[in-house]
Amino acid sequence: MRDGMPWMDTRVHADALENWQNKPGNRKRVLHLRRAVDEFDGRVDVVIVSGDPGVSYGTAQPWMDEGNRAGTFWKISNLDEATGHFEVALHRESVA
Repeated sequence: MRDGMPWMDTRVHADALENWQNKPGNRKRVLHLRRAVDEFDGRVDVVIVSGDPGVSYGTAQPWMDEGNRAGTFWKISNLDEATGHFEVALHRESVA
């Protein structure tokens, strides 16, 4: 939690960079994240996965904007295209 909201940064919450930086999926992810920044103001869909990176994964649930999550969205706050490191944070829609 940061400022009372969930966030995720691959520098902190992911497996070591050398385990995934040169995999083909990383280049594809960087392209998708760049598109999200360029075309959708950094907003992305998020899937919450339980388990330990590199060890095992349990359940996977898409983040749904409903119930107590209504009015929230995930946004890319940092993208390092050279390595593939990125950060996303949960935001709450402003009420005008």
